[in-house]
This record gives sequence, C-alpha cells and structure tokens, in this order.
Amino acid sequence: VEISSSYLTYIGSPAIQAIIRNITQMKKNLNEAAKFQQKYIEGTSPFPEKLEMESLYMPSRTVSGDFFKLYKVNQNLVIGIIGDVSGKGIRAALNVSAFFVLFREAILISDTPSQIVKFLNKKIVDYLGDNHYIAACCFSLDFKENKAKIIGAGINQFMFQRSKHSAEEIIVKGPFLGMFENGIFDEKTIHFEEGDKFYFPTDGLEFIFDDNELKQNYLKSHTIPEFITYLKNTLNNTINDGDALKDDSTIIALEIK
Repeated sequence: VEISSSYLTYIGSPAIQAIIRNITQMKKNLNEAAKFQQKYIEGTSPFPEKLEMESLYMPSRTVSGDFFKLYKVNQNLVIGIIGDVSGKGIRAALNVSAFFVLFREAILISDTPSQIVKFLNKKIVDYLGDNHYIAACCFSLDFKENKAKIIGAGINQFMFQRSKHSAEEIIVKGPFLGMFENGIFDEKTIHFEEGDKFYFPTDGLEFIFDDNELKQNYLKSHTIPEFITYLKNTLNNTINDGDALKDDSTIIALEIK
C-alpha cells in the first residue's frame, strides 16, 4: 500500500486526512516493465577478442530511463549508444523500446555516428511526440583504422584514458535528440591503441568528472571491473543514506585489447 496524508482544518478543528491506496497492480506492472527493459540491456562485449566491456546499470526506482547498446556491424566496426529518455516508469520503458527500434533502423541506413544521430534527431518527434527529448552519446570503434568517433547529443561528456596515463574529460557539444530539427552535433575523433579506455556515463554519474583523484590516480592503477565495483559501492552507500538514488545511473567502460 501507499499512504499519503495532509493537514487540514475540519469543522473548526485541526485534522489529518490520510489516503491509503492499493498499489499492488501498479508495482506488478512496474516489475514487468523492468524485466522487459533488462532484455534490451546487454552487458557483454560484442567483440570480446578486441574489446573488454564493463557496465553499471542502476535505476533510481524500479524502471529506468537510461539505456545503452553496442552493435557489431562487421569484423572491424562497433557502433554504440548510451542515453537517457525523458519520463519515468512504464512510459520510460516504452520510450526506450521505441528508441531501440529507431536505432536499429538508423544502423541499417548508415554506420557513421554523425549520420545516425541526424537520423534519430529527425525521427524522435514522430515516435515520441513533442517535449519528449532524449539525451544520448553515440560512438563508433573502428578496429581496422584504430579510430573512434564520438557524437554528443545531450550527453556531452565522456572520459578517455591512454594506457597507464590519467583519464581525460572530453566535451562533445550537442542538443538533446528531438529538441531542434536542424541541431548541430559536435564530433570527436580519437586514435586508440591497445590498453586505452573509454568511459561513457549518463548524468546520474556525472560526479566522476569532478573527482580529480579518480581521474589522476585511481583509474591508472585499477582495472575497469574494479572501477565498476567502486561505483556500485558508492551508489549503494548513497541508497543506504536514503530510500533511493536521486537519478538513474548508468556507465559503459571499454578497454581496447
């Protein structure tokens, strides 16, 4: 059950009005939506012989508006996206599902992040309607040319770490998908080598950009599985101090083999 109450004056005297709601069915629907979401969230590398992948996916409540996906296009190319849809609950789950349909369609049309983002930007309004924007970061990893391309669309920060060096915060400017029909999205190109790492978080984990100790020292001496465990423990401690996370928290950590 869920109980809400308010103070009021009733027949000249102070009183409390309490409303008790049976939310059993609502909880059941949310749990089903959460299970539905999990089918679309794959935490394994699409290219295990060339790319190590670790991820963290922690909804603020039962259902998350965050999502991520990596596709192996061919023997040399991986396309990835991480994002956050507006809305909560079952509506968020449905919006994420609709977005994945659009993303798969975009990859069939083009395998470059810039064209994928432009396609998604035009299609979002048709599928989700006005005032339903999506924050995203789309990227490609070309193992033939050892080159990454990253596009910012509402998620405008990521970290890149050369092997045995400190992590560097990188900005890629761009509006939310669906916000402006002719939006301009910045692209960053990075040439990578074995041992280099990429970190793509949603806004629930933006605090990592302000942690200089983490960027300068911690990531140099820890593996990406250890880093994900560290973040998970940090978020669990936050939950222990309250009843839920303030926001959905998701990150992809990638290491070139």
